[in-house]
Amino acid sequence: MLADYFARKNLINKACAWEAKQATMLDIAGQHTDNITDSGVYTMRYMEAYMGGSLKDCALKKPADKIIPQLRVKYMHAIVTADHNSVREKVMNWAAGYEKEGKVAKAKKRKA
Repeated sequence: MLADYFARKNLINKACAWEAKQATMLDIAGQHTDNITDSGVYTMRYMEAYMGGSLKDCALKKPADKIIPQLRVKYMHAIVTADHNSVREKVMNWAAGYEKEGKVAKAKKRKA
């Protein structure tokens, strides 16, 4: 697919180089093939390996049912708090208000 793009752009040397490459699948320990709901989590783990991390670092060290919720929170936090997120301030203000409301509710509960 990338080779086709380079060929359309008349970048023949790059097209030939990409056509000669063999795709490889990363085998990340703990990955389940029957779970389509968390494909984004597994994609992020692959991207961490691609960005220079090792496969050992990307492996799911805990059982998937324990670590997947933690990874969802980690990636959600990274996306929401990213500087280039155009709605970052709006979401952060909403979260701060939500946290404050929770603390007020807990304090009222303790007094009752």
